[in-house]
Amino acid sequence: MASEAEMPPGTELMRSTTNHHMVELQGSHQVLVPTPSGDLADPLNWSFARKLTIIGVQAFYVLFSILPVLSIAPVTPIFLEYFHTSLGTVSLFLGVAVITLGYMNFLLVPFSNIFGRRATGLITASIVVGGNIWLALAKGTGNFLGGRVFNAIGAAANETLMVQVIADIFFLHERGQWMGVYFTAYFLGCFIGPIIAGTMAQNLGWRSFFWLCTGVSVLNFFSILFLFPETKYHRGSSGYHATQLQNSSTESKGHAWETWFLVQRPYPNAVASLARDIITPVVSLSFPIIAWTVFVVEASSNTLLVMNLTQSPVFAAPPYLFSPGDVGFVNFAFVGGGLIGVITAGPLSDWVAKKLTIRNNDLREPEMRLWAMIPYVIAMVLGCIVIILGYKNAWPWQVIVVFGYTCIGLQVVALPTIAVAYAVDCYKPISGEILVICTVFKNTFGFSMAYWVQDLTPANAVIVLFATNLAACLSGIPIYFLGKRLRKFSRNSKVHSMENIM
Repeated sequence: MASEAEMPPGTELMRSTTNHHMVELQGSHQVLVPTPSGDLADPLNWSFARKLTIIGVQAFYVLFSILPVLSIAPVTPIFLEYFHTSLGTVSLFLGVAVITLGYMNFLLVPFSNIFGRRATGLITASIVVGGNIWLALAKGTGNFLGGRVFNAIGAAANETLMVQVIADIFFLHERGQWMGVYFTAYFLGCFIGPIIAGTMAQNLGWRSFFWLCTGVSVLNFFSILFLFPETKYHRGSSGYHATQLQNSSTESKGHAWETWFLVQRPYPNAVASLARDIITPVVSLSFPIIAWTVFVVEASSNTLLVMNLTQSPVFAAPPYLFSPGDVGFVNFAFVGGGLIGVITAGPLSDWVAKKLTIRNNDLREPEMRLWAMIPYVIAMVLGCIVIILGYKNAWPWQVIVVFGYTCIGLQVVALPTIAVAYAVDCYKPISGEILVICTVFKNTFGFSMAYWVQDLTPANAVIVLFATNLAACLSGIPIYFLGKRLRKFSRNSKVHSMENIM
C-alpha cells in the first residue's frame, strides 16, 4: 500500500496503521477526515444539534433568498401588460439576476474568507431585504431591472456560503448528504418561487409576492444574527489533536464566545487571500476534475432553467390555456423530484463510497462516489425524452408534468450534489472557489438563454439542453477511470495548501 505521502490528493486511508494514526468516532470504527483538533472551538467538535441548527439557518437563507430569482416565468403575461414592454425585456428580468448571482461570488468568497462566514451572511441578508422592498415598490422596467440586480447581489451568497460552511463543520464521510441538503434548499427555492409568484400575482397582484419575500428575508436576517456563529476555524492554530471524538449526540457543546461577534477580526495575509480567491477559480479550470464538475452543474441546472423558460409559452397556449397560477402549479413536480433527490443522492453517494472503501482495503478514492450518478442520469434521459415528445405532440399535461418535470427535479438536485461532493473530496481547500466557477459558468450560460431560447420552439430548446446534459454525464466515464491519475498530476499544486495562506 502506498504511504500517506505518496497518496494523491483526495485519497484517504480510512483506518489507523502503525505510522498513520487516525481519529475515530467513539462507538464506531468511522475514521474522521479531516482530523479534528482538541479545541472545543473547532467546529468539527461541535454537537450535532448545534451543527443542525447552523445548517438549518443556512438552508433557510438559501431557499428564501433564491425564491424571487426564478419567479418571473408564470408572471410573464402580467408583466408584459403592466410594463407595456416586450418579451425580451421581461426575459431580462431573469437574465440580469442570474448573471449577477454568478459574478458577485468573485467578491463574496474572498470576503467570506477574510472577514468570516457570519459577517458575509449578515451583510448579504440585509441586502436581500432591501432588494425585495425595491422590487415591491418598482414603477418602470428600468427601476425593476435595477431592483433585480440589487436583490441578486445579496442573494449571490446562496451559491457558495453554505458549501463553505459544510466544509467547515462536517467530516468527509458526512459531506455528501449535506451537499444534498444544500442543493435541495437551492432548487426548492427555484421550484416554489414560480408557484407562489403565479398564484399571488393572479389573485393579489404581483407586488404582493415581493412583500412576502421581504417579510421572509427579514426573518432570514434575524436567524443569522441569533443562530449562526462563525464557522471558519484555523485548524493549524491548535497544537493538539483529539484522539477520539464522541458520538455527535453526546459530544461537547463548548465553543468560543468570539464566534458570535458581528464581524470577525480580519485574518492575516488578507491581501494574499484576496488575490488567491479571485485567481484560483479561473486557475482551477485547468484541473479536468473541476472542469468536469462545472460542466455537470451547468448542464443539469440549466436543464431546469429551460423548463422554467418554456413552461409559460407551452401551458398558457392552446390546447392547455393555463392561467398564471396554473402555470406556477406545474412546478410542484420539480419539488417532488427534488425531495426524492435530497433523500437519496447524498446518502447514496456516501453509502456507495463507504462500501467500495471497505472492498478496497479501507482506502477511499473520491471516484467511488460517481457510481451513484447512474440512476439519476437515467432519470434525466427519460424525463427529457418525455418532455420533448410531449411538447412536440401536445401530450396530456399530466404526462409532461408528473413524469417529465419530476425527473428533471430529481436530476437537478442529485447530479450537482454528487459531482460537487466529488470535486470537494479532491480539492477541499478550494471548496468555495469550486462553487464560484460552477456558478459563473452556470449563470453565464443561463443569462445567454434569455436571448436565444425565445427564438426556438420549446421542444428544440429542451433538445439543446438535453444534449448538453447528456454529454456532461457521459464525460464522467473517462473521469472515473482517469481521475486518480489526474489527481496525481496535481499533487504538487499550491491549491492543496491554500488553507494555510490565511
